[in-house]
Amino acid sequence: RTQLAILLKLIGEARKAPEKAIDLETNKLRPYAAGAAILTMAISFKDTNFAFAINHPKSGWNPKDRKLIDRAIKGLLSDNTRIIAHNAPFEVEWLIHQYGKEAIFHDVWECTMMQSHFLDERRGKRGGSDDQFQPNPYQALDFLVKQNFGLAYKSLFKLDRKNMAQADLDETLLYNGADTKYTLRLFNLQKKRLKQVGLYDAYKQTRERQPTVALMQSIGIDIDQKWNKHLGNKLDGEIKT
Repeated sequence: RTQLAILLKLIGEARKAPEKAIDLETNKLRPYAAGAAILTMAISFKDTNFAFAINHPKSGWNPKDRKLIDRAIKGLLSDNTRIIAHNAPFEVEWLIHQYGKEAIFHDVWECTMMQSHFLDERRGKRGGSDDQFQPNPYQALDFLVKQNFGLAYKSLFKLDRKNMAQADLDETLLYNGADTKYTLRLFNLQKKRLKQVGLYDAYKQTRERQPTVALMQSIGIDIDQKWNKHLGNKLDGEIKT
């Protein structure tokens, strides 16, 4: 009971903070596969960093506990304060799936990955198709933390990131908390640099689309595959011409 009380108090304090970073550890890349679940969540605000289990097999929460935790998380998401994530559509898509689209306020989300794209447009060789953590090496959180703060920290953790549900919970929580700690620091540093080079307004216009992308992915669209193939063949011919 003490652990639950401490957690709810921390989430309540984070809710009041003008800006906070959020990071999720999941057992799947997308939330739609059978058995897909948010395993842990980390939150950082000011000098406070904490992580906690949600659907991790070793979480130990009973249904009543989970109801209280879910209510607290929905309250945090629904406030009109800055929420920062590295690759915000990933977190938003999972949170929509878990708590419903009404829990997401489109104009409060910030994205450190999108910030980094404006500061460094290099593409590089991308990670594997199943690698949610490295869309391209120059926008990966570990690379950016090393570049800006001199520490590549992810290799310090002994985790099988493709099988997070079986990973040690204590190690997972430390890893998760390190992500939000550095995401928050990175956000403020990159925000300052964007203003210095005159790209902050361009970033602001683009970051507003991030939750919309996640919402589109969540809702989906019924595609006529036969007609889609026909149009694809037609366009291929026009392109060749």
